[in-house]
Amino acid sequence: MKREGWIDIMKGLAILAVVFDHASFIYPKFQNIYLWQHSFFSITWFVFLSAVTNTFSSMKKTSPPLVFILLFWLKRASAIIIPYVLATLVIYTYYNYPKINAQQILTEIVNFSAQPTYYFINLLLELYLLFPFLYILVSKIKNKYWFVLLILVVFFLSDKVFMRQIHIWPFYSMAMIFGGYYFFVFWLGILYAKKIFHENAIVIATLATVFIYYEVIINTTSVLLIRATNIHLILWSIALLLLVKKSLELLPLKKGIGYILSILGRYSIFIYLLHYFFLDQATKYPIVSPIQFIGVFALSVLFSLMIGYIYTLVSYFLNSSIRKLGR
Repeated sequence: MKREGWIDIMKGLAILAVVFDHASFIYPKFQNIYLWQHSFFSITWFVFLSAVTNTFSSMKKTSPPLVFILLFWLKRASAIIIPYVLATLVIYTYYNYPKINAQQILTEIVNFSAQPTYYFINLLLELYLLFPFLYILVSKIKNKYWFVLLILVVFFLSDKVFMRQIHIWPFYSMAMIFGGYYFFVFWLGILYAKKIFHENAIVIATLATVFIYYEVIINTTSVLLIRATNIHLILWSIALLLLVKKSLELLPLKKGIGYILSILGRYSIFIYLLHYFFLDQATKYPIVSPIQFIGVFALSVLFSLMIGYIYTLVSYFLNSSIRKLGR
């Protein structure tokens, strides 16, 4: 399976977990604690996979460092900021029309507050600010022993510095600098893509041990994996991610469920931006059965996916028209 293939499938799984997490929160009547806490891996997966995809893409570039940094920021920021701003405008207008306040719209945009889930957009942008420098650093190091030291340093920063509730700007991002432990997850994603470490037998055995350890805790105690960033959640999520990734290599997932998941993965940013809005709107109607709950879950994914597809078509048309005018 191609790298891009497994990444899209993993993102598809992650975005379904996100929607299920939020649906379980909005509709507590249908909340299954066991299933719910098993959806908490989603943000860790997205952060890790984001680092992997950006690293794979950057490995194909040969630009000078300054050009690489500026082009990366321009491309990645536009891919997130434009859909994010449009989603914020639509949602704000829906809730506030006809009382539209331009200053309030700007506040909603810069504070990532139009939806309670938009903290993740802020987190991604913060990590993208750092990515070019982290990538250049990794590319210049040849001795693997230095990577061991850097892993320890980055973990120390994530644990002792970035977990503090201090912001590099007055915007919310997991209430921690660079998302706290998610900075460490992002760093691991870069190293994984650069093949600094990979899934040999020892790594797989270690991952399986970590995962089973936490599953035993979950199944034999009343412990709920804390939803906020914490090292236990991170370790459990990373172990699950790499075990699932290894399993995908053994399965023919280019069709059927694998194809559906890869589509969801490719449009995951749009599903993330819009699903909570659709889930929230459905609360206006009586949802009294599990079938209705599943229907709301499915429709929130489907509607978000359709809007993402339309946005992609319009963007392609506009870009094609601009290129033709430039000739």
